[in-house]
Amino acid sequence: MKKILHERQKIQKIILWIALLLTASLFLLPTSSLKIVGAVIVLALLSSFYLSLWISAIDALYFVKWIPIAKLTEGDWLVEDVRANGRLLCSTRQPCLDETHITLMKREGIKKAKIKVGIPFVPAIFLATAGTVVLYFAA
Repeated sequence: MKKILHERQKIQKIILWIALLLTASLFLLPTSSLKIVGAVIVLALLSSFYLSLWISAIDALYFVKWIPIAKLTEGDWLVEDVRANGRLLCSTRQPCLDETHITLMKREGIKKAKIKVGIPFVPAIFLATAGTVVLYFAA
């Protein structure tokens, strides 16, 4: 997490300055309800930044793995470009591997590739849950 925080140091400083300015401006608001809304906005701004740091750290630790070429399957997502003899074999611009990429890497003698693994059906489960909550409260 320290490495990711160091990479995003400029963003952190900007968010902290915005939060400081918003907090200072809360004292100028006339009603307490506006102050509460402003405080919630400041807390949401700060917590969303640090939550994104935490998610990025978890992603880098647990969802990025080195896999032997023999175990690669179509649809795996590359994290880094694959190069052999200074030549680009597979790019992260087209991260989803297909059979031609895998055979090309085998032919060039590449031993491992860095891929991103995921949890199946997470987007579908999230969308179904969000849709259920929205429909429940809309009725």
